Amino acid sequence: MKRTGLFTLLCYLFVVLLSCNQQEENTVTHLPFKSGEDERWGLIDWKGNPIIENEFQNQPSCVTEGRFYVRNDNNLYEFYTAEKKFKKIGKEYVDVGHFHDGLAPVVEKDQPISFIRSDGTVAFVFDKYKDEAVKSVSDFHEGRARFKTASGKYGYINTKGKVIIEPIYDDAGEFYNNVAYVAQKHGDNKEAFLIDRNGKNYFKVNPDYSYIGQMNENLLTYTETNKNWEISSGVLNMKGEKIIKASSKYATIGLFENGYAPFKSPNGEWGLIDKKGDIAIRAKYTDLYLCKNVLVFSEKGKWGLLNLEGEILLEPEYEDIYFFVGNNKYTYAQDDKEWVLIDKKGKEVKLKTVISQIRFEGSYNTDIESDYVDIQAEVNNVMKLLNDDGTIDKMTYQTTPEEFANLYDKEYKVSDIENEKVLYHFFSGYEYFEVGINAEYKLPLIIPQYEKKWKESYWGGGHWENEISSYSYNANAIPETFHLYFIPEGKLKDKGKEIFDITCGEMKKRGYTQLSIEEKDGQRSVFWEKKKPHLIHAGVHFTEKNNRIGIAVGK
Repeated sequence: MKRTGLFTLLCYLFVVLLSCNQQEENTVTHLPFKSGEDERWGLIDWKGNPIIENEFQNQPSCVTEGRFYVRNDNNLYEFYTAEKKFKKIGKEYVDVGHFHDGLAPVVEKDQPISFIRSDGTVAFVFDKYKDEAVKSVSDFHEGRARFKTASGKYGYINTKGKVIIEPIYDDAGEFYNNVAYVAQKHGDNKEAFLIDRNGKNYFKVNPDYSYIGQMNENLLTYTETNKNWEISSGVLNMKGEKIIKASSKYATIGLFENGYAPFKSPNGEWGLIDKKGDIAIRAKYTDLYLCKNVLVFSEKGKWGLLNLEGEILLEPEYEDIYFFVGNNKYTYAQDDKEWVLIDKKGKEVKLKTVISQIRFEGSYNTDIESDYVDIQAEVNNVMKLLNDDGTIDKMTYQTTPEEFANLYDKEYKVSDIENEKVLYHFFSGYEYFEVGINAEYKLPLIIPQYEKKWKESYWGGGHWENEISSYSYNANAIPETFHLYFIPEGKLKDKGKEIFDITCGEMKKRGYTQLSIEEKDGQRSVFWEKKKPHLIHAGVHFTEKNNRIGIAVGK
């Protein structure tokens, strides 16, 4: 059962802890359930009323804004209306989010991310921002959806698809009570802030904080970790000022609600504190979840209910209890192998149907990712390594083997490059290609250093003889030809021919003139030349066997 939502941000966490009044859960109106192990899935509300029974082979999602999704036999997602005579809306999708603010993010096969309305029509497509591909988005939270660009930067859009907060952050959380946590890297350092829905900073987060919680009732919790990995937590206000200083009494403090927050003691047990840090309920429970004026707790593996004074409303007798969501009067509890409905005093409510399984997993997924790859842009990204003068990356026509080793931080052994005339380097960071380069030299990469040693003869006497004492880089070796090669991976694995054609098109754009085409032994080659800034010869090759595209260039 999903009880908390965690989102890692550098060394920080922006986290909802042990509170039932979470925005995402407030929106859930129906849960997936089964009447029996051999039955299909249906949907039931928080009062025990099923609207769909024994219908779906695969488990559907929770219902938000009257819509839910479920996987079909083709392993694709479909959206439906949450009603007895449910209707399909939209198309089939490889990934989906939930409906919030009237919109849900969806991804069709081989397509970018789009947002659909509650009738399934497309509200807008969000594929690029300033010519950079959008890689992922979140559901909407308080009118804002987080997005990530191909360069790994996060920003936010509004419900019309307009970018409200520029993608300048290296990590970003979702908005909760008008506040989101963001972080930026500056070299080896990082800065974190709390921002509002327009990107304005509330305050800079102290880098000594190891955790920071979501804002509620104008308060948020923070955690410090000392050199001995001992954890202490405290409470901040909207200005970042310490209302409750971090104390070893509190290993963790949850979200404040109704003036109280759950806390965990150093020994791992849970209790309740008020806004002054005074203990309202002593820490003695295995788990404790605050739901406005009632607490869901566990003890010795069983679950029950408490009031805010710590008085037991329901003895711990259930296998599990979902916390009370929003203003709902009821929640579900697991009694042996079946689920029952209880009120806030622990009284069971008679159900119209048997519930053998029920799932409450919140209403937000992790960010959904685009299924579209801009092949032209990805090829261009690799071909940035090909310089205008026919060199590759950082190399020149005077790059010696020693300089190559220094450029790419190589530590060669003699056995690695003895009798070799080619040096290689492989790049990381390319999502859809395995990328490598090499420099082919005219002369050996290393040369032996000799030392004269006296060799005695068996018959007496002897002679001087040169022996190899060591090796050194050959300072006279310079590159004759450079190679750039890339092998498609992932979604582009079967796109080798298309990538080859795009690569040839890029050679034309770069001023190369096509000379000839050759096909031999499963390899297709196109040969080129360019006269500026000097005469450059080039060949673009595609080998079908290993799906490899290679570019060879030289004077």
